Amino acid sequence: MVAIYCIKFTQQDFAYDLTGYLSSLAVNANPAYVQQTLTFFRTQCLDFYPETFLKKTLPFRIILAAHLDTITNLNNKPSDTSRSLSGFTASHNMMAIGWADSTLQQRTPDQLRQTKGYMNRCYFQQALLSGALAIPDVFMKLGPAGGYQLVNGYQPEKGIIEAPSSEDNGRLASATWDFLCYINAITGHTKAELDATILSPSVDVNRKIQEKYNALINYYKTQHGVDLQAIGNHL
Repeated sequence: MVAIYCIKFTQQDFAYDLTGYLSSLAVNANPAYVQQTLTFFRTQCLDFYPETFLKKTLPFRIILAAHLDTITNLNNKPSDTSRSLSGFTASHNMMAIGWADSTLQQRTPDQLRQTKGYMNRCYFQQALLSGALAIPDVFMKLGPAGGYQLVNGYQPEKGIIEAPSSEDNGRLASATWDFLCYINAITGHTKAELDATILSPSVDVNRKIQEKYNALINYYKTQHGVDLQAIGNHL
């Protein structure tokens, strides 16, 4: 259960993946904020995962960056860059945390909860990419009728809690995207917040969201000893 933490790296080191390069840029960490970022990662993510789960899923490399930028390509040329909304990205053998600068300590409690959700989402994303985890069958069986190709927006009546994007490969409608949306929602919100929003009968009119929520909560508790909602309730 050992990961390699990197705070100094080249763009090629960061972006190289087994099948190509990531469409994002990373800036080297500010050393003054590395410990703060590591503490946030440990207390809001790793501390909630039992040792057996960490041995199975801990990324081979964890890159600490001052920030990550998304790239919009036009004719294969970088045309626009802006700070990544989530501040996290993953590849087959790496997870990148783009908060090793002063901005993390400037975030409000609500923003920190949002960041925590994105962080746990990225952890699971990397575990899926590496093959350490697979989407539980019990969740797969609850996918939308007709398949994800018919998903065209936020559709809570079908159990879809985020709008997909055809312009972002990471947000194309798919079982993986749907699964990660739920990981994000659960770990980034308290149960009370979820009950008042996506789990409320006025939103979840067909109880599809509740079914998926229950499936993930029960699966990770019983199979891996991970309480996803405890992460959301923390902080």
